[in-house]
Amino acid sequence: MRSDIEAAILGMYDSIERAREAQAAAGHSDQGARQGITSGKHLDPIAAIIRDDLINAGFHPDEVYDQGRMCTLPGWFRPTKNWDLLALDNGELVSAIELKSINSSFGNNANNRAEESIGSAFDAHTAFDENLLGSSSIPPVMGYVMIVHDCPDSRIVGRGVRSAHFPIDPDFEGASYLDRFCCSVTDSVERACIRPSGSCLRIPRTVWPMSLRRH
Repeated sequence: MRSDIEAAILGMYDSIERAREAQAAAGHSDQGARQGITSGKHLDPIAAIIRDDLINAGFHPDEVYDQGRMCTLPGWFRPTKNWDLLALDNGELVSAIELKSINSSFGNNANNRAEESIGSAFDAHTAFDENLLGSSSIPPVMGYVMIVHDCPDSRIVGRGVRSAHFPIDPDFEGASYLDRFCCSVTDSVERACIRPSGSCLRIPRTVWPMSLRRH
């Protein structure tokens, strides 16, 4: 893993912990790991690295956006969608990127994040097909960065994975929550919902990229 990305991810978890401690000291009562997340901005350093990479790849700095309303795009199944990063070339959309981190409630988040990423990408592709995202004939690249905390809770084999009428995909049988995240990302890439993404796992003092085991 690149050293700047590793430092940003480790710094993200440090900032989450500092925010959690500050909220606890102030008497606020967010639940669990959400105490460090609801302060916001914890993914900004990672977004900044991606922004710099886009500029280094040839995008003009004035056409790479990572702030507020400048990252809003029209949708087809909803009025608008706020992305974390947009890259344009001469006013035409080239890429939209979303960043997410998952640090608790892994069972619920495994399903929610899959639905969000697939839905956002499908909405954006449909908006492009309906000529809502400019006049380019080349579809934009939809990117999704998901950072998952590697901890005992995320390595639990998911409970309640069953289907009353048809068998589930064998890859989900006996899979931990981390495995389920990786299956979702890999399948999204293979179905062209999103472009290649990564799941980064963190344990104390260690960060490494998780290989995608599926197929």
